[in-house]
Parts: sequence; structure tokens; C-alpha cells
Amino acid sequence: MAMLKQKNINYLSPIILLIFVLLAVITSSPLPKEQPEYQPTAPSALPAENTKEDPSISSTTQESFSDIAAEPAVKIRNFLLADTPAERQQGLSNRDKLGEGQIMIFVFDRQNYHGIWMKDMNFPLDIVWLDRQKKIITIKENVAPESYPEIFLPTAPSLYVLEMGKGTASKLELEIGKTVKW
Repeated sequence: MAMLKQKNINYLSPIILLIFVLLAVITSSPLPKEQPEYQPTAPSALPAENTKEDPSISSTTQESFSDIAAEPAVKIRNFLLADTPAERQQGLSNRDKLGEGQIMIFVFDRQNYHGIWMKDMNFPLDIVWLDRQKKIITIKENVAPESYPEIFLPTAPSLYVLEMGKGTASKLELEIGKTVKW
């Protein structure tokens, strides 16, 4: 009887090991990509004018991206922070103007396709989306209040959105691939 129990245990050991290996493989798999909270238009279907392309960036050479990464970050000193749901919803709506060079920084809880619209806006904006590393991924310049109810989306998931008066993105020399600090 003791011999029979020992054989059963020997057969179970490889099965238990296989189960542990399968669990390790399953839990180490990457998580599925986050879905946009709202997405009236697929980001890949957005018109080309929704982004500011830098012709010096080559999508086929790693050297171009390395050169951008080596550039110093653009430093923002004059900003308003919107990091709660209520502050993000209010944004710059119902304001008559924004201070010279002032920027509103929207900080979201998670990286996603955060849409921006011009509801109750009284002046045009430049809108800049940043990823988790605060690298610029999309720029939309001179967005008019009359564009409401259109929703502007980044080309990739973002964690931060910057809103600034029209022309400020150019003055700060903001370009796709550059990093921003505050």
C-alpha cells in the first residue's frame, strides 16, 4: 500500500510542475492595451492636420530618435494644474483669456486616448498631448472655439495634455518627440 501511494505521488509531481509553468507563462503575458474612454473617430482615421509632423524625424532610422532624446527638455514655468476630475472637466472653459505664456496641464489617472473639445471656450488654443515620459506625441495648433463639438484626440495614448493660447506651442518650439518638464 505504501508503495502504491509513492508511485501516485511520483506521477503527480510532473503534472504539478507543468501547472506552475503554465501559470508563470500566463501571468507574465503583457496586459491588453487600454481602450479609449470615448473615441468618436479612430485615431488612425484622424486627418493629417491633427498632428504637427517634424520632417527631420525619420521613422526608419533610430539615430533621429536618439538625437531628439538627447535634446534638453522644454521647461514650463507658468502653469495651472488640472489633476482632479472636476478641474479637468472645467479646464479653461468660460475664461476670457489665459495669461501670457500660461499653460494648463491636465494630469490624468491613466494613459489613454484623452479627447479634448472646445466647449464654452472663448479663445483659440494649441493642444499638446504627452505620454508617460512627458514626450510630445501629438500637437494640434490654433484650435478655434467654433470647432465645438468636435473632439480632438492624440495619435497614441497620453497621460498629460497641455492647453495654451494659440501660437504658444510655436514660441516654445514644441515638436513631436521633444520632452517637456514642469
